[in-house]
Amino acid sequence: DRLVLFPDTVSSFGSTDIEITRILTGATHAVGGKWETEPDVIDLAKAAGYKVFWLSNQNDFFLNTVFGREADYFTLVNNGLGQRSDTSLDEKLYPEIDKALADPAKLKLIIVHSIGSHQHYSLRYPAKFAVFDNVDDDVSKAMAEKWWKLRTARNEYDNTILYTDEFLTSIIGRLDKASDPNVDMLYVSDHAQDVGHLTNAWGHQFKLESGFTVPMFLWTKSNDGLLANKSEFEKRAYQTDELDWTLLGLLGVSSKDSMPEFDLLGPDYKPWPRVIDKRPYIPGRSHVRAADDN
Repeated sequence: DRLVLFPDTVSSFGSTDIEITRILTGATHAVGGKWETEPDVIDLAKAAGYKVFWLSNQNDFFLNTVFGREADYFTLVNNGLGQRSDTSLDEKLYPEIDKALADPAKLKLIIVHSIGSHQHYSLRYPAKFAVFDNVDDDVSKAMAEKWWKLRTARNEYDNTILYTDEFLTSIIGRLDKASDPNVDMLYVSDHAQDVGHLTNAWGHQFKLESGFTVPMFLWTKSNDGLLANKSEFEKRAYQTDELDWTLLGLLGVSSKDSMPEFDLLGPDYKPWPRVIDKRPYIPGRSHVRAADDN
């Protein structure tokens, strides 16, 4: 009852580095260079008095260098080589999250970058979460004619989703028990994966909407004002390259460059034409004509 869901949310790009850069800066699908010339969410939060934490389970050299090193506290729990074969479960972030929550700073922005459902899917969860392997369910029936490796990948992907659900639930539990009553948590995936949804392949998808439709939700501990407008917020369409304005709105931070019309939770929000693969995005219809492309 303290969740606000945003079911009509899409990414603006199909992979991590570009989209997270757009999420945290003024860069968008239309104007990409702003991340190099304008202050980002971390800069502005620090200027407003926030202590910023960057807690990562992705050994991504670019993001950890550009954004992680901007934070007041940076940690990387993944000791791999930044490759798909890295084995580092997101639960390794729990001690770092606990440490950040216990920090005495009055204002905190904690950015948790999980590895989520990145390939290889089978490396992203403990054995006890492999509950969809060889299960005769609606998904397996729908994919009965698909290549067996694709069916296996889909089951493993679904296992990662179950594990991510447990991971997010655990974080919410930690926030709920924290002494600070003024806590909000915004979760979003930077991009999606096509696992036999519209193609006969699995992994990143840069053309079809199966690579762009993402989950996003807000959990709030005590912000009844947000919950009072829940039904209105949940109807709003969004694209995550403008998410920096929503993050800054949650932090109560504004600047001369603020664009409140892109604040998903603000009174001045206005819908705008969303674009994926340089084409207008229409939910459920975008790029269906290209669905046979493998």
